[in-house]
Amino acid sequence: MTYDRHAVETWFVTSRMSPLTGQQLMSTHLIPNVFVRGQIARWREKQEAARRRALAEAEAKAKAEAEARAQAEAAATAAEVEAAVRRAQAEDTAPTQLRGGRGGRGGRGGRGGRGGRGTMA
Repeated sequence: MTYDRHAVETWFVTSRMSPLTGQQLMSTHLIPNVFVRGQIARWREKQEAARRRALAEAEAKAKAEAEARAQAEAAATAAEVEAAVRRAQAEDTAPTQLRGGRGGRGGRGGRGGRGGRGTMA
């Protein structure tokens, strides 16, 4: 049988009786259970390997998600730039009259107003 060493040592401080049967023990010498110790060590190694795998998978997933977000942002930015270029090209090719007449200054020789003098605001 295997017991928790610390608990048995604590028991032996106050008693020389078996905690299982209640009979007097001939010896209180403890023998380590190396088989169980080995099983525990193998279990810990497997747990650590699984933890490392899960961490690597999580990091890879986060990296892929970040790359996907960056690509989506780049595509959105490219679409916005392309739309702005199209709007600018459409404005450049629009008839002059739609943009306000002579050179876009509101007509009348560029000074606006009547009589060609304009007013300063």
